[in-house]
Amino acid sequence: MKPDHHLDDATLLSYSAGALPLPLSVVASAHLAVCARCRIRLRQADALGGALIEADVAPCGEERPRDAEPISAVAAAARMAMLRRLDQSDSTDEAGMNAARATGRARHGGAGLDVSPTASGMEQDDALPVAVQPYFGATLSGVRWRFLAPGVQHVRARVPEGRLFLLKLAPGIRLLEHGHGRNELSLILRGAYTDHLGVFRAGDVADLDSDVEHQPVITSAEPCITLGATDAPMRIKSRGLRLLQPWLRL
Repeated sequence: MKPDHHLDDATLLSYSAGALPLPLSVVASAHLAVCARCRIRLRQADALGGALIEADVAPCGEERPRDAEPISAVAAAARMAMLRRLDQSDSTDEAGMNAARATGRARHGGAGLDVSPTASGMEQDDALPVAVQPYFGATLSGVRWRFLAPGVQHVRARVPEGRLFLLKLAPGIRLLEHGHGRNELSLILRGAYTDHLGVFRAGDVADLDSDVEHQPVITSAEPCITLGATDAPMRIKSRGLRLLQPWLRL
C-alpha cells in the first residue's frame, strides 16, 4: 500500500512532540503504520525536536555566552532548516524507505502507539489498525454501527480532547458540505471518496484545518469506511442542518 495523501509537516512535528490531541494522534498512528514516507518525515521531525532541545538548554551549571544568538533565533533557524529538509525528502531513496519500515513505536503523552508496518491492519479484509483497536475492537465485523442518516452509519469512542469515530458510507453518498472548527484527520480504511482535494483511497489521510471546506462523494463500489478525529465540532454550511448538529453530535 502506497498512500497518495499524507500527514502535514506541522502535524508530524506536533505528533513527534507529543502535542497532538489524543484522537488526532490515534489517526496519525494508523496512517504512519501504512506510510513509509510519513515515517521518514517523522524521524526527521524527531531530529528537529532534539535540535531544538539542544539549542534551548545550556550544559548544567553553565550560562549561555553573552554573545550567543538568542535562543528563539536558534530554534527558529533549526526549525526552518528541518522544514526545508522535509520539503526535499519526497525523493527519498529505497534505502531510506527500508530504514523507515523498521520504525517501531511513537509516543503520545507517555503512551506507546504502534506505528510499525505490521500494525496497519489494512492488508486484512476484516482487521482494524492496531492503534485503533483499543477504541473499536480488532475487527470491522465486530463494530456495532449506529444509524446516523440514510446511507451513513457511525460509531464513536469516548476519548478526551475531541472526537474519535468510524464512519461507514454507502456508495454514491454525498456528505454535507462542511468546514472544521479547528483540525480534522480522516483516514480511509476501505473504499474511496473524492472531493476538490482529489481522490482518497485506502491508506490516504485527509489532514484538514479550519481553512478547508469540502463535500466528499463516495466513489467506490463498496462502502467507504473512514477513521476520523476532530478537536472541535465541524462547521455545517446548511443553516437548517446546523440546528440539528447538537442532536447529531457532529
